[in-house]
Amino acid sequence: APSNKKITLDLNGHKLTGANKANCTLEDFAKSTSTKLTLEVNVSTAELTVTDSSAAKTGTIDGAVGVKNGKFTLTAGKITGGVYMTGDSAVLNIKGGEVSDKWATLNYNAGTVNITGGTIFGGTGTSNVICMQNSDKAKLNISGSATIEGGNFVDVKTPFSKGNIQITGGYYKDDAVKNYLTDDYALVSSTSRTGYYQVLMCERAMIGTAAYPSLKKALEAAAIGDTIKILEDMELNVTVSKEVTIDLNKHVITAKGSRPAITVAKGGKLTLTSSSSESRDGQSDFCGAIKKGKGKYAVVNEGGKLNIEKGNY
Repeated sequence: APSNKKITLDLNGHKLTGANKANCTLEDFAKSTSTKLTLEVNVSTAELTVTDSSAAKTGTIDGAVGVKNGKFTLTAGKITGGVYMTGDSAVLNIKGGEVSDKWATLNYNAGTVNITGGTIFGGTGTSNVICMQNSDKAKLNISGSATIEGGNFVDVKTPFSKGNIQITGGYYKDDAVKNYLTDDYALVSSTSRTGYYQVLMCERAMIGTAAYPSLKKALEAAAIGDTIKILEDMELNVTVSKEVTIDLNKHVITAKGSRPAITVAKGGKLTLTSSSSESRDGQSDFCGAIKKGKGKYAVVNEGGKLNIEKGNY
């Protein structure tokens, strides 16, 4: 792919075959000795998009793709020899199509992989779908309708930070992905695709019809005067620095550790209420509570305004 250009390659139902179809190695590609690649993106200013406008979507890159720097995007079509990446500024976007290989399908030690659609097929047996050989420099983001099939989900060659692997969606054939999820997301059996797991955001709080995975995220998104409804019991520490109402909705917020559950900062205005109640903790009309943890207080006002309408404290 030439530098300083953005090019789209439309396979149009045809096959692009590399002159040498032998397996490429990441080490060879890093040393620029890889003559086994069908397509290469080697400079940071190059952007190459591969698509397939044919009705049958039979367009195929019958070989490997290498991204040393620059950006490579797949929106349709098939890659049969996997993708290799080594540059810190390399970006791989998979938005559609299919990528497969006999071994590790996505093999990289640097750069960023964004998978928002399409299907990634792992190799046979215990081969890896994704191999991150240097997790300090390699980043992985999976979201949307991306599908991961077969093989081991991820092989991380060095200790990794969860910040380098962000998974907020997708469909998976096995449950190994659960080891890489943050507390904001959960792996469940898909109701729309039989035999698959699906990653979904946990819904723990709502503002109107918008759901949020935590009270903290809801507070960050809240506009002045918004009401945040709690959807489940939770243990946390948050700070309120704007005017909001928290509807306990018959749930319990417990302070985590020795800090208060809720701190109202200077400039903040918090109203605590509850829109529903139930029989709980010996009360017939329990409407929610905020409880202290190991510290002295459940709620602390540090110069803001606190209005308590309903609840147990």
